[in-house]
Amino acid sequence: FMNQDRVLVIDDDKITRQKLQKIIQKEGFDSFSAASGKEGLELFRREKPDVIITDLKMPEIDGLEVLRSVKKILPETEVILITAFGDYDTAILALREGAFDYLRKPIDLDQVLFALGRYQQKKSERQGVSLEPTVLLLDDDENTRDKVRKILTKEGLKALVGADGEEGLRLFEENKIDVVLADVKMPKKDGLEFLAEAKKLRKDVEVIMLTGYGDENIAAQAMRQGAVNFLKKPVDIDYMILSIKKAFERVSLNRNILYLRRELELAHQFIARITQDREIVFDVRDHTRKPARDFARTLIDSLPLPLMVVDKEMNLLFSNRQLREIVESEPSKVDQKLLNKLMDLGIKKLGLDEFKGLLSKVLKSKEAKIETISSGKYAFVNATKMTVITDQGIKNNVLIVIRGERKQNGL
Repeated sequence: FMNQDRVLVIDDDKITRQKLQKIIQKEGFDSFSAASGKEGLELFRREKPDVIITDLKMPEIDGLEVLRSVKKILPETEVILITAFGDYDTAILALREGAFDYLRKPIDLDQVLFALGRYQQKKSERQGVSLEPTVLLLDDDENTRDKVRKILTKEGLKALVGADGEEGLRLFEENKIDVVLADVKMPKKDGLEFLAEAKKLRKDVEVIMLTGYGDENIAAQAMRQGAVNFLKKPVDIDYMILSIKKAFERVSLNRNILYLRRELELAHQFIARITQDREIVFDVRDHTRKPARDFARTLIDSLPLPLMVVDKEMNLLFSNRQLREIVESEPSKVDQKLLNKLMDLGIKKLGLDEFKGLLSKVLKSKEAKIETISSGKYAFVNATKMTVITDQGIKNNVLIVIRGERKQNGL
């Protein structure tokens, strides 16, 4: 497991500080707080936290000044701003000066979870380590709980156990849980009741039901209510471990989609926008501020999926770092050699004619929509229209996003 990260909350409102600290601690972070910018900077210099969440508007030293001071002293410390309605321009300025993200008031739970989750994901990528799931086992049989907990711990997973659905919900509210193994038949609250309430508390949790002989109908009902799988008792240990890891893989994929969406939102707030017709408009005219363009380029380069912008003549106008690493160059045109390189990602062999047909279909479409070439269970090539505004005029181009087949690691 990665070392526990430390988060400093700076806000002059006591209720906000307490609310944030409760969320932060549940997500597995160590948390401490300050009631002013001055106190916060003193704590920062002394404690050197990994993340700072600070209100933008505070007396004497505001959040923007906190950000600037922190970045001068320890640039690697991530800063998340809390903004009120009407502070949008200041939030964008903060992003340009190095803020990691911003949260809007009133603070929404999902906003905080997304920001902290993106931070954890990026840290794990930098360190080259994988995030492991926290598993909650709910079963009224003590021997089963002890046996399974030992197995999960041996597998390197963090395991929590509870004797019934009621205890399970208490543990669920106090801890960040990724995957739950829940017996269908439990006292106080059964597996179905727990499933329904857990999904309300956190949509991205995956629940695997444990069923006995004759519980097939209940298992089917659980699947309809959102359970990802069910295991029959007595449980095959190897299959149980495989099911947990597959469930966590699904959790991670869903979270990554949300994180990617947020990063794209942050990127287009600088130099791009999405119109009411769902068309992406990218402004790269000279009057667009260079720091904003440079930041957007850096942000897009950090996205985990290869992407490129292509015109109707197959000229490659832009490629991000992930694509350049795959093709081992910075190509100026889409050719068969480049398409062949995509096979390294698990994309099926693409011919130039098929690729031209994809571009043509996107550019001829009257309304912006995503066209897809599927290439396996997980791999795809997505294309959508992008309008690029330059000093020479407006041109319609195509944004291509590529996702390869996931690497097989024995799961």
